[in-house]
Amino acid sequence: MCPPFYIAAVANDQTVVNPAAGRRISSLVLSLGLLAPISAAAGAILANLRIVEPLSGFVGIFVGVLLAVVAVVMWIVALVLTRKGRNPSARRRASIGVGLAVLYFAALVGLTLPTFDLPGINDITTDPTDPPEYVAIANLDANRGRDMSYDASFESQQRAGYPALAPKILDRDVLDAFVMTDRAISGLPKVEIIASVPEEGRIEATVESGIFHFVDDIVVRVKEHPRGAIIDIRSKSRDGKGDLGANAARIGAVFLALR
Repeated sequence: MCPPFYIAAVANDQTVVNPAAGRRISSLVLSLGLLAPISAAAGAILANLRIVEPLSGFVGIFVGVLLAVVAVVMWIVALVLTRKGRNPSARRRASIGVGLAVLYFAALVGLTLPTFDLPGINDITTDPTDPPEYVAIANLDANRGRDMSYDASFESQQRAGYPALAPKILDRDVLDAFVMTDRAISGLPKVEIIASVPEEGRIEATVESGIFHFVDDIVVRVKEHPRGAIIDIRSKSRDGKGDLGANAARIGAVFLALR
């Protein structure tokens, strides 16, 4: 039997293509091209409305990638079925669909390109050899049963990916440095201070992302230093294996506010 896309008729050594097949495949390409960004947008909206969990909403982006890949493959099929001037309107539909798929790819690459060379880790600290420990945050219901320790295998990856990340030294006494740091942490967007213990030099907080509502946990340690006070920060994501540089950027933002 011949494939359904073709009619078993041969004239002048050429296979006669079923015009309906070209229309169907071209329409499929257009639908897939439209559905790719719609899938990503739907995931973001559902997560933003808290209808689904953040990670489930984020999956919409990858579903969109899969749809875009299928659109490109089907576009090649559509080109074959509409070759030599057969059904130009169907060919245009396929071109629009693959164009949408390519635009989706381009937008995604543009957003993630700056993070391509970053390590795929989700726990960043200014002191990988002695990272600050979570105390109050470890006892939150959302973190019960989770391993809140720093993975030793992250150290080499972090040093390679963020070679400039280091503790902050302030020419201040410990209490002044603590107050300044507490103020800087409180100034982060969508932050909630969980614990602020001056006598221990410890600040713990959670930060929520704006669209998907991903939550990251922060702990700060302020200690005495020969030059004043030394500040170490650790920021850990609750979801995913990588953080696209978000935790390191947050630490940098806090240190920038301490200038």
